[in-house]
Amino acid sequence: MAVSVNNPVAVEDIANTDLEWCFKPLMILIDFAGMHMPMKRRKAFNALSIVYSVCFYVCLCLGNTRFFLFTGGTNTVGKWTTRLSFCGFQVSCAYFTTATCFSINRHLPKLFREFDSYGKSYGSATDNAKIRRIIKILLCLLLCQSCIIHVFIYMTTFHNVNPKAIHLSPLGYIQEDYHLIFKIVYDIWLWLCTLQMTAILTFFVIFTYCLSKEYSRTNSQIKHMFDKAGEVAPSTREIDRIRRQFENICSLVETTDEVFKHVIGSCYIASVPVICLMLFGLIHTDLMKEENIMLIDSMAVILTTVVVLTLTSVVLNFKAHSGLTCLLKVDLSRLTEKDLQIITIFITRMTTTNIGYTLYNLFTVDSSTILMVSTVVVDVSLKCEVHGL
Repeated sequence: MAVSVNNPVAVEDIANTDLEWCFKPLMILIDFAGMHMPMKRRKAFNALSIVYSVCFYVCLCLGNTRFFLFTGGTNTVGKWTTRLSFCGFQVSCAYFTTATCFSINRHLPKLFREFDSYGKSYGSATDNAKIRRIIKILLCLLLCQSCIIHVFIYMTTFHNVNPKAIHLSPLGYIQEDYHLIFKIVYDIWLWLCTLQMTAILTFFVIFTYCLSKEYSRTNSQIKHMFDKAGEVAPSTREIDRIRRQFENICSLVETTDEVFKHVIGSCYIASVPVICLMLFGLIHTDLMKEENIMLIDSMAVILTTVVVLTLTSVVLNFKAHSGLTCLLKVDLSRLTEKDLQIITIFITRMTTTNIGYTLYNLFTVDSSTILMVSTVVVDVSLKCEVHGL
């Protein structure tokens, strides 16, 4: 059942609507933050959204170049590290959002259709009314948290600070009468960037939560089906139905991976090196207080993104393979040859394929990724301290 803005529904009817309607409040927020979203709307509003998004990303690109155009004469290692750190932060943000904008517009409608089709065939572990309530609560928390944090950022890094700080460039080239305007505009733009990243991250977490619940439900069905001690063995049709349901969830994960592949890619290809560079810069003692504060704030944003993305992906990977334990404990003596073939295919699927989100199909994000990322960050920190940096 498709629902449009012109055909509102009562809260109790939302559970019967499509998934796109449930995510629409979050999609509107992301659209407001500068990323064009594939929503059902009039052509005029769609064109305005595209223009607004293009202008946003042009400003994002110009923001990267200003560190090199207006920060001449900073020849110390510390200043160069700070300059590259701020530039790296904005490049990471641009990679995170710009590339994701293309993948979302290309694959998100397909993901909504596939998820709705799956729900019609097998039902859903989480009804749409619950998803919409979760999204509304998270949106309120997200807006309140982002506003409070950016008031703090403005007071510590923009209000009455040294205009020579690198992150304020080119404030030194602007007349003093316009300093306040520059700071306010820059802070609003920075707030939109952070809001966009956080909203996309929220989108990713909620969708992954839905997929994890589907895997949990399938695992419960497997356990219930084979734990009927003394009862009649499950039918071949029932076993094959659960196997096909599991494969359909895996197909949803693959489509979701296409939607958010640049989110995962920016996390490990861009964000982790920037975190290491910022750690290198923070160990220096020749930076301004304002620059240190801005570095810490920027690193907190990136580090939070990496941690949330990694932990969420690891949980999905764990849920996808949790049913393997139940399958390995199955009493094979009461199963037919056809049943054994299906079980063998099921077990082979879980043991030979690492199910979950991937880094551009190079590797799947699982528990070993936590150790890999932690080792890289800790190793860089220790080397900086050992060399007295």
